[in-house]
Amino acid sequence: PRAAPPPPPVEEPAPPPPPPPPPVVVPAIVVVAPPPPPPPERAVWSLLVEAGGGVSPTPGTSARVGVGVERARRRFVATLRLEGWTPADGTTTAPGLSVRYAGAGGSLGACWAVIHGLRGALMGCGSAGIAALRGASSGAATNASAVAPWTTVAPAVRGRVRLGGRWFLDARVEAKVSLDPPRFAVTNLGDVATVPRVVPAGMLGFSVDL
Repeated sequence: PRAAPPPPPVEEPAPPPPPPPPPVVVPAIVVVAPPPPPPPERAVWSLLVEAGGGVSPTPGTSARVGVGVERARRRFVATLRLEGWTPADGTTTAPGLSVRYAGAGGSLGACWAVIHGLRGALMGCGSAGIAALRGASSGAATNASAVAPWTTVAPAVRGRVRLGGRWFLDARVEAKVSLDPPRFAVTNLGDVATVPRVVPAGMLGFSVDL
């Protein structure tokens, strides 16, 4: 008889795959960033119209009117104003002689808001100005007129209240201090008017932010 062939070798099972490596834990890094800086406050331009009265720089009762432009940044306000005094009649001791006065000028100034908020502001202000005051006489042998420069400095207190949107109500009390008070005179009669050293006034107006 023939010998039987040997049985085929038994294959050993493959070893199991190795376990996956443990996950790598990276600690979280928390960085607290500072808050972004507030956007720079832009300058605001405004237009102003005002009227008022008080002691007139010349004899007679005259009203004062003005227009202005302003530039505000935070609490600081720079101002440019043009103003005028309505014509007024003065009195003289000479019979039949009348004198009429008027004036116009401008000023540069600045204000600082002591109280500043969304609804309004309270400011302390100062300005320097120059005006031309005119006096004209009639009824004398020869009618004549003269123009005199008037230079001033003026401290003031100003309030600004928001009416709504971009509109504001402005109120201001100031005292113009004459640096060199001019005098008006009529020939052969002497002085007929001298500008006061201090000329206080109250002004009320409206302004709008552009």
